Amino acid sequence: MKLLTLIVAASVFLTPLTGFNAQAQSETVLPAQDIEWVNLQPEVSETPSVTGQVEPKFGDSTEQWLSEADPFEQSIPDSEEEAIAQMSQIPKQDIAPVVKELDGKRVRLAGYMVPLDFEATKLKQFLLVPYVGACIHVPAPASNQVVFIETDEAIEFTGLYDPVYVTGTMRTTSSKTDLAEAGYKIKADDVRPYE
Repeated sequence: MKLLTLIVAASVFLTPLTGFNAQAQSETVLPAQDIEWVNLQPEVSETPSVTGQVEPKFGDSTEQWLSEADPFEQSIPDSEEEAIAQMSQIPKQDIAPVVKELDGKRVRLAGYMVPLDFEATKLKQFLLVPYVGACIHVPAPASNQVVFIETDEAIEFTGLYDPVYVTGTMRTTSSKTDLAEAGYKIKADDVRPYE
């Protein structure tokens, strides 16, 4: 009995104190698959065009619209209403495709936290992005490069420039926020500083 008490006491003292870990000690946790941001982008499906060159299927509608537009026929709008009307003619980009095989997988991904509430010091929800300043100082990346993170317990937000590891179950469902559209969600059970 004393040996068991000693083992339990040692495990409490040896448990890392940094980060947030919501997993109960008695739960069996599957190992997380380390993934990188490139793993969140599906392989580009390509089709031959009429000219014989290979063109991507996704995302070419805006380029096509721009190539068909005659710059000499375009005019600078005289009013906000005209500008809005011209902008509405630009085709909308669909949400970036996601890797469906990642749905339900336990993953670990490194990135930068972007708070959804900029006055909070503790967060239960935030965006994880691949580079500093995404969604705030520069335009948001493609939706398959933004992950919406949820935690059960609030974690300390240390700053935009501090990378973190997020571990949890990934879902391929999109989330729309005021800052960006996220193509993935992770229900995080561990958020800790990047090492």
